[in-house]
Amino acid sequence: MDAIRSLQDACIAATGLALAFRLPPLFRTPREVTAATLVRGLACLEAIFLVGHPDLYGIVYRALGGVPALPQFLQHLAALLLAYQARIFMIQVTGSAPPGRRAERRRLAAWAVALTTCYALGPLRAGLPMLDPRGSADGGVVAYVVLWQSALAVVLVDAVRRGLRHAVTGGTG
Repeated sequence: MDAIRSLQDACIAATGLALAFRLPPLFRTPREVTAATLVRGLACLEAIFLVGHPDLYGIVYRALGGVPALPQFLQHLAALLLAYQARIFMIQVTGSAPPGRRAERRRLAAWAVALTTCYALGPLRAGLPMLDPRGSADGGVVAYVVLWQSALAVVLVDAVRRGLRHAVTGGTG
């Protein structure tokens, strides 16, 4: 358990340092989309790590009024935002044609609404203080987990697709 906690601490420290390193250039060029998406993505990742840390989860849980699995729900929303930032970053880096900011924001909003609905029907209804890492037989909890993991998988597949296309075409298509 100490090794896992040390790894979590290292992830928090590394992400915090990366965020601190990336913030000053963003202040100099605030309209630079690639830098902004990177900073927002790092901020989401830091929030995910901090809320998920065993020493902090209970504090966050109590601060949020003991609402079932609410800290994890907020982590998963942050993961959706991170995925959105990763997608925008990949579009910028590869120079591929973006589908449009409105379309991207609508997609993010749809995932967030679906996740909120599944949270209400799953972990919130079941009264779970946190999701069991071994899984759950509750259909609502399963739907919730499948949904948020699917959202991340969709972004990952899109990033790989864009990266491969960029590598094959040399950035021309």
